[in-house]
Amino acid sequence: MRIRPPRRTIKDYLLPFLIIIAGGALIMLLFKVVPQIMNGEEEINLGRSGSAELSVVSGEVEAYLPAVEAWKIISETASLSNGESVRTSADGEATIEFDDGTMLTLGNSSKIKIAELYNSLTKKTISLELEEGSAGVLASSTSDSDFSIKTNLIKTYKADGKFFIQAGEKEHSVSAVTGGFASKILDPKQEKELPSYVVEEGRTLTISERRITLLKIGGEIELIKPTPSEIQSSKLYITLSGETATDPETPEVASSDDDKTEETETSTEDDTKDEATEIADTESLSAPIVTTGNGNITATKDPISVSGTASAAASKIEITPKGGSPYVLGQFVAGSGKWKYNVAEEYGNLKPGTNIYEVLAIDAEGKRSPVTSFMIYYKSSESVEEETASLPKTPVELNTDTTSGVPPVGDSTFAPPTVSEPEDGAKFTSEPIHFEGTVPAGTVKVLINEYELSRFEAGDTTWVYNAKVEYENLEKGENEYEIEAVSESGERSSVTIKITYEPEE
Repeated sequence: MRIRPPRRTIKDYLLPFLIIIAGGALIMLLFKVVPQIMNGEEEINLGRSGSAELSVVSGEVEAYLPAVEAWKIISETASLSNGESVRTSADGEATIEFDDGTMLTLGNSSKIKIAELYNSLTKKTISLELEEGSAGVLASSTSDSDFSIKTNLIKTYKADGKFFIQAGEKEHSVSAVTGGFASKILDPKQEKELPSYVVEEGRTLTISERRITLLKIGGEIELIKPTPSEIQSSKLYITLSGETATDPETPEVASSDDDKTEETETSTEDDTKDEATEIADTESLSAPIVTTGNGNITATKDPISVSGTASAAASKIEITPKGGSPYVLGQFVAGSGKWKYNVAEEYGNLKPGTNIYEVLAIDAEGKRSPVTSFMIYYKSSESVEEETASLPKTPVELNTDTTSGVPPVGDSTFAPPTVSEPEDGAKFTSEPIHFEGTVPAGTVKVLINEYELSRFEAGDTTWVYNAKVEYENLEKGENEYEIEAVSESGERSSVTIKITYEPEE
């Protein structure tokens, strides 16, 4: 008798089919991932679009949906994705929670765009654009989070703690409420790569388009200062800090000794180690920052104290005067992120004239950071007195033949500026080159080649200026500078000098 094989059911066909489909998917995955691994890519681009949850806190809140090209009023909560925007009314406020745990509170009359939300196998990427208004951020401290937020003038990233960011009509700012972060100055015209800064707790970085212009031409400006009271008194800042509003007359909040002691006692050793480890895990050891005079210092008395900041991963700070030997700061505390360096003639690290110094950070493994240079122009009070004593006692007749654009005032003219350094026609082999001189009484501003000196104030009778290749106000060969004084009534007078710069090869 012939034995008939058992009849096959649908299950017998379904299982092999599913195995084939799973095998095909696995093969496609390998074809996608393996080449990335072979090419040494740090992040495998395999993931999905991230999401964010929007919640209305108060007032009117709207979300812009690119799919329908329209704004939609949000009553309670909504999910957000790539390309969508949120805006609040004058009394509106909203919170947005992201996949990595970061919390953002959008202030009144504000608008923010979600430029990118992406979750890969190794990292959660969140990129936001604050177009107007303000926002308070509690950043996630997880290592797989890549969070950044920018205005059109500032980009803030690598945040650890709470910060407040605002995009005003004229100025943009970002303040470290707790912890700190890195910020990069952005050039709206994308003409030049501008510097990055580390902002620590209680400090604020403020920038405007005018200041960006000054940065691009080597202006001596300070961008990071103690957080002003008008920011500390704002609703979002108070919410982030958990403090009460400050007195508008008070320039900055001063905590009592008791408060400082309590804060020190409540912070644990593990917290300090974790914070230092997170910063140390960055791709490279960042160069130290010179905060005193923004790295361009003029002084007539010594000793001179120069301060700055460094990565918390730095265990040593090394400073080398030009032509001198490297010196490791003995008082620097590893992991503190702050350094100080004193110079004086009797210490052997300062001389009259221009002094150039190079500072770098070294971590526990001996890795050295990029170098930051700073300059001190030092003219001792004794030399100033000697020069004053040697001046002629009788009035000196001014030669205005080379002065252009001097308008007559009755029978007199608005006197031209003078240049005491450098001499006309002088030659230099090193930089920066220091300029200084005087202006007539009544001068309200000084321009050099149409660049207005930011540190000159109305009523000053002297001016200083520094030229350097990286400031884009010095180049090889002959350089011409027109120094122009402007009076309150608009009168102008000027003098022109030429110098030659031939750097040593």
